[in-house]
Amino acid sequence: HVVRNPIDPPARIEPGVYVQILQSNVRQRRRTLQKVMAKSIDGAHESVLLTTAYFFPPTFLKGALLRVPARGAHLSLLLSGSSDFFPLPGDLLAQSHFLRNFLRDTSEERVKVYLYEKRHMHAKHMCVDGVFSTIGSFNFDLYSARRNLEVGVAVFDRNFALKMQDLHMKRVAESRRSFYSDWMYHQPLVRAACAVAFSLVRLSGRNVFDGLDCFQRKWLLRKASLTFLLEEQSAQFIATSMMWGLE
Repeated sequence: HVVRNPIDPPARIEPGVYVQILQSNVRQRRRTLQKVMAKSIDGAHESVLLTTAYFFPPTFLKGALLRVPARGAHLSLLLSGSSDFFPLPGDLLAQSHFLRNFLRDTSEERVKVYLYEKRHMHAKHMCVDGVFSTIGSFNFDLYSARRNLEVGVAVFDRNFALKMQDLHMKRVAESRRSFYSDWMYHQPLVRAACAVAFSLVRLSGRNVFDGLDCFQRKWLLRKASLTFLLEEQSAQFIATSMMWGLE
């Protein structure tokens, strides 16, 4: 028989902040993370500062991002400019294909894209209008949107949002801005390689590949244990997931 002393409740910080735990578990039809991300982007009136590791968003997130500059708001994207895939940087090639079309269809004044090239960046956070922030494990790709188990925290607080903005801008200062006129978006061979990589990434995230696992029982057990982590230990999951790039 094991007995554990109760944990003292943390001191209340007045006046308090609104915090919401979000998750994505498509198998159980839980998509609060995707819904909050899309609605918060669509609700931006001034700015959206997005930091993410992999950037080839599904249609509903791409549409939300395109509507930001269309409303007259500013969009700042801080993306990883270094790959963690070896030897072929398929993630960067696919990302470049998406960025070419995205930059072509948006204004340079209202949309700024920065690539952090010192090392691969796993940070994933967003700040909207300087008051609403999200931080978690969600990537802007099909895997996070419809297959992977993901968790996030939404915070409605100006002070926290300002800290997220400062983190974003600090990394922006260390990054290279990408323009539609960059050579990699127009060189025929590079464009072809990027298009192939993007097609493969999109295809691998489709329904046809769901469930293709020779260790299905072990995979289901793993899913069940991860679901428990999402629901019962979300704070620890976020704190220990691979999101370095934050300070």
